[in-house]
Amino acid sequence: MKIRNILLCAAGILAFASCDKETPSDREDNKPSTTALPAPEVTIEQGTASISAKWQPVEGAMEYRCELTYISGGSNVNVYKENVEDPSFSVDALRPKTKYTVRVAAVTPNGKASRNWFTEEVTTGELNAKFEITPYEIYNKSTGHIDYVAKVTPSDETLWYWIGAVSYADRIDANLWMEQEIANALETGETWETLVNKGYIVKGKAESVSQFTGSNHFMFTAGVLERLGDKINLVSKIALSYPFYGENFEDRVSHPCTYDDYRGDWVLMPYDRTDFSATEKWELKEPKPFNVRISEKEKGKSFNLSGWGGSENKFLKPIVLDFEKADQDRYDHFSISVPQTIEFENDVNWYYTAWLTILNADNKVRDFAQTDVRADFAPYDREYEQLSKQGGGEGWNKAFRGFIANGNKSVIKILGNSFKYDGLAVYVRGLWICGFDAVGKYSPEDAKYYYNGNRGGIPNAVYYLVRKDVAEGLELKAPDLSAALQ
Repeated sequence: MKIRNILLCAAGILAFASCDKETPSDREDNKPSTTALPAPEVTIEQGTASISAKWQPVEGAMEYRCELTYISGGSNVNVYKENVEDPSFSVDALRPKTKYTVRVAAVTPNGKASRNWFTEEVTTGELNAKFEITPYEIYNKSTGHIDYVAKVTPSDETLWYWIGAVSYADRIDANLWMEQEIANALETGETWETLVNKGYIVKGKAESVSQFTGSNHFMFTAGVLERLGDKINLVSKIALSYPFYGENFEDRVSHPCTYDDYRGDWVLMPYDRTDFSATEKWELKEPKPFNVRISEKEKGKSFNLSGWGGSENKFLKPIVLDFEKADQDRYDHFSISVPQTIEFENDVNWYYTAWLTILNADNKVRDFAQTDVRADFAPYDREYEQLSKQGGGEGWNKAFRGFIANGNKSVIKILGNSFKYDGLAVYVRGLWICGFDAVGKYSPEDAKYYYNGNRGGIPNAVYYLVRKDVAEGLELKAPDLSAALQ
């Protein structure tokens, strides 16, 4: 399983020198000077993963050579080697509980480091940091969908860390998952700086946004990082959030609900929209969100859905949703039957109806260029009445199915059904308006049967509804599934 994390937060960081093995005398431009300036009198402060040093300016010094190293496996590891103009330096993202050697020398006007060095050993603090990690569901305005977000508060806000996610089943191997995530990022050319800028590496209170590629029980993770040249090392045991259920907006996963859970105001984002032009024929475009309201029609049996299509729909007639009890191991849901009468206008009977994509035996969309558009993307008409006999007798009586799609009951998904008919695969793609004549027929060549004379503008399923107060900014904690998964 691959988990891709898109994480928010961040600020800048001091640049480090690359990790190398040289000693001060190895650098040609920093050979000890024959002119001996006194060693700076350095004051050092250390934190859990940081070391800072400052000193009074040395008379005659143009700048200062600063070095920070530690011993690993019997070898000297260079962490920081820089010439600085100001009488101070600070380095963070260090390894906790580690003995470092701090060296500082004045640099003469000829660019050579004085032979008099300040040298002192200092040990970073014990790593006792704790992370409070709380999963939230947050509305993403750019997509119209719900993102699962970790809000993290560390007990030590000086630490740099990585926020990830792991499936509940893989929680024991969370450290390995995070190490692999970091390794993969570096292998693709990312650096510490780019990962900070993109929000993968964070500091202090942080918020992460993750887009999951599938549906599963997940736990958010947090781990402290060390920066060592172009390397990034995980230096702590992973902290875990409580488990929650996250899912991709396209997945067909139902959750327990009641009749009243569907009622209210919702913001609807279709998967995309299908437009038609004389030059491009049928093409997919970016979706447009619109507001809808689901209200009681007959208590416990049906709803009215008003506002379908937003401002592009001049008709005020609501769409009827039929509430149905659980079947085939699914939870309570609603279905949408088509066609549904809107009104009679100018010799045209207007209906809410299903628009179709029809595939041949090779599972390929028929040629968009052919004149019979009904073979490509077409509305239901009574020529296809036989389809109602397919799919276990459901057919057009249940062209769409809607269900509660998250634990907080703040998401509804509406998906189109599919049918087999005469060697063709028929997929219900969109719920939109079409006109028919007195006997229930329409002409694909007659613009009067298309809403506003336009064959396109059709919002396509998946229809993803988010409760309006959530879309307006209300943030809800993802339900804690700890007890259920014990």
